[in-house]
Amino acid sequence: MARHLLRFCLELYRGILQRQPGCKGAINDKRDKGAMSSLEASASAVVECQDGFT
Repeated sequence: MARHLLRFCLELYRGILQRQPGCKGAINDKRDKGAMSSLEASASAVVECQDGFT
């Protein structure tokens, strides 16, 4: 079970990494809604991963 959860979290964290260039671009371009959306998705992914272990 733990191995499955770790793989699940790995995929979530890969998604976070893939979103970062777009988030940085949104911040640089002053696109606040785009930046917030990306940051919220990243934070949500972290919580989703952590919830699997509780």
